[in-house]
Amino acid sequence: MTAVLTPLPWDEEHLGFPCARLDWDPAPPENARDLTAEIVRALDLAATTALVAAKLPTGLCDPSALASALPGWRVRALGVEVLHRRPAGDPGSVHSAEVSFVSGTAAPAPFLPLAHDMRYSRYHLDPEIGTERAVSLWQASIAEHCRGFAHEVADLTQAGRPAGMATLHIDSDSVRLHIVGVLAWARGQGLGRRLLEAVIARHGRTRDVLVEAHQDNAGATALYRAFREDTRFSGS
Repeated sequence: MTAVLTPLPWDEEHLGFPCARLDWDPAPPENARDLTAEIVRALDLAATTALVAAKLPTGLCDPSALASALPGWRVRALGVEVLHRRPAGDPGSVHSAEVSFVSGTAAPAPFLPLAHDMRYSRYHLDPEIGTERAVSLWQASIAEHCRGFAHEVADLTQAGRPAGMATLHIDSDSVRLHIVGVLAWARGQGLGRRLLEAVIARHGRTRDVLVEAHQDNAGATALYRAFREDTRFSGS
């Protein structure tokens, strides 16, 4: 139960200072005291890191206690995320006629407006980053995913017009969706469901499909729960 700091070079490049993510090997401690002690130990070794992002078990992490234990750090709770898993197996119904999958390079321009809508993300929730910079960071992330950082991009169209996207990171037993969105003009027509059904039809027989959403993002969490998810903890 060791806390490990993983450098975040993309964040460092775009924010302009050293960044890291707090990971656990193999899992976080099961009591608040040990959790806090292990975080303190890890951050004591992060003398040159300016920003550390961590997802911690809800109910165990007390931000005020953590702040008291880390006088040299500013600790801020940005909310709760929920991880949804759709187990491999039945791919569900298939409505993928308007979804194509691009491996390699996809055109990012049609999807850049999604950057304004990611209000429940770390960038938008951090007041020190601010809305304008958060939008710029998400636009850069969308472009990078489309240009090859994602293993695949699911491109959703309606009547030939770009309507939404999902970026897929694929390994041997799971597919993690990072950016999922439907453009404003296409919402309210069930296209988010169609997009997820296409991903599940393509990968769901052999891999778990994983996606995270902030608990306050009611639309996203309702959509993901509809796909026989296994809901687990995750706080950030």
